[in-house]
Amino acid sequence: EEAVPMEDAEVPGVHRITLQVPSGGVLEFRLLQGGNAKEVVGPEEDNCTRKAASIVGPDAKLTNKWAVHAAEGKEVRIEFFNRGGKRSIIWIVDRDAGDSGLAGAAALGDEE
Repeated sequence: EEAVPMEDAEVPGVHRITLQVPSGGVLEFRLLQGGNAKEVVGPEEDNCTRKAASIVGPDAKLTNKWAVHAAEGKEVRIEFFNRGGKRSIIWIVDRDAGDSGLAGAAALGDEE
């Protein structure tokens, strides 16, 4: 696993990075506070796909990671907020120009 530094965003406390989904269609990641491998920050549960899950750490023994499922090669923008004792994480998978994002909603509606 290679550590890739996040950049500071314009908003104080926000750190961001854009990564590509590898072959297999799952981008797995955890965070290193200050780039220190002994200060791992991650979700409370392993292979977490929920943005609202509790964030734990820093802890050198933490191995839990977030997992983003998307097509191979898609770019995923990850933003981590950490300020004043509050922490949150979001990620956004870039859509293709013609992708309205409604196909999934229509498919869900058809199941009812």
